[in-house]
Amino acid sequence: MRLRWLAALALTWVWGPAGAADLPFKVLSTGKVQGRVEAGLSQARDRKALAQMWSRMGLTGAVPKVNFKQRMVVAWVGGGSACDKYVLAHVRDNTGDVVLEIERVQPPPGHMCIMMFVPSRIVASIPITSKAIRFNVPDGSGAGAESR
Repeated sequence: MRLRWLAALALTWVWGPAGAADLPFKVLSTGKVQGRVEAGLSQARDRKALAQMWSRMGLTGAVPKVNFKQRMVVAWVGGGSACDKYVLAHVRDNTGDVVLEIERVQPPPGHMCIMMFVPSRIVASIPITSKAIRFNVPDGSGAGAESR
């Protein structure tokens, strides 16, 4: 009995909570935010909205091509220190929502850094969904915000 419980716990740890599935995603842009951009999530469901998002974030270069019949674009702005890097690790399709799992990568101990607030950005394409979209940054620097 105990062995079955441990096996179930291990499978839950490996594959995540019941009902959750990883969705494929493609990161279109990452880095620090240029100018003033509101923190949180935003999304684009057509080329015009993506072009506006691209411009609002101060991104240079051509707007990426996305097949909006199958995919949508989500953008997360958050974080803090100029030294931290944020990485989109997983996109999970849960029963009631889609969650962007964002990992904070801190500089190694002893690394000198100017501690000023500089938000980060992640722009990615994901399969189209009508579910609410949230983000989770496990270190507690920002979780929850919802986008529809």
